[in-house]
Amino acid sequence: MIWMKSSLTLGWHVSNTLFIVLTLSQPLWTDQKLPFIAAYPFEWHDPEKHPIAHAVIYIWQSYFVAYNMACILYCDVLSAHLFGQLAINLKILCIELDTFARLHQGDEEKFRSQLGDLIKLHQRAIRNVNRVNEVFYAPLTMQMLTEFLLISLSAFETLASRQDLQVASRFIIFMILTFFHCAYYCYFGDMVTEYSKQVAQSAYGAYEWSPNSRIIRRDLLFMICRAQQPLSLTPSPFPPFNWITFMSICKQCYSVLTLLMESMD
Repeated sequence: MIWMKSSLTLGWHVSNTLFIVLTLSQPLWTDQKLPFIAAYPFEWHDPEKHPIAHAVIYIWQSYFVAYNMACILYCDVLSAHLFGQLAINLKILCIELDTFARLHQGDEEKFRSQLGDLIKLHQRAIRNVNRVNEVFYAPLTMQMLTEFLLISLSAFETLASRQDLQVASRFIIFMILTFFHCAYYCYFGDMVTEYSKQVAQSAYGAYEWSPNSRIIRRDLLFMICRAQQPLSLTPSPFPPFNWITFMSICKQCYSVLTLLMESMD
């Protein structure tokens, strides 16, 4: 888990830096005079007529690219790492529930103390998931929409340029990368949902080893009931990030591609 997140973070930083450098250096190796083609009043974008204005515009576009790419990168990195951390915390909770009951089954006081700590950990995990859904609502919503549109548009461009293998291969690679990006989020989102369900099973296993105490068994029953409501990372009203959603996106993209192929034929 750690090596995966570290590798992805390093790869995203390197790719983001490379993209910024290539974008800003276009005037050096292409006919473009600015990183982004734009026409300004009085031809301010022309370095031969207005060199100072051209330099100001170039600096502004460079700052705009670097700032926005950094915002996108760190928003993606933070949300992606939070998905993994939430899943790990729920997995640790399951492991603790599976092991502590047998260790303290003969000591009611220690059993109750340890159970209280685990209940607090479970409640904290629930609050963290709800907080992530609240704070990252807009990024997660745009993530879901953007990936569907990018996959659909990449498929369309690949189909439209199928006679030119060089152009089509670029869009195929872009579509594959988008699929992997969507799969990454859906993988960890599915882990959060599955581990939240396993909490109920682990709490039920701890119930069988619990001392004959009404208070302890009541707390375990409340924990089981709460854990039966699976947690999910959901940009409402869109579906949650899980494998079901990922397969639905693939199915919808295939349907769009099929319709485009029929219309072009």
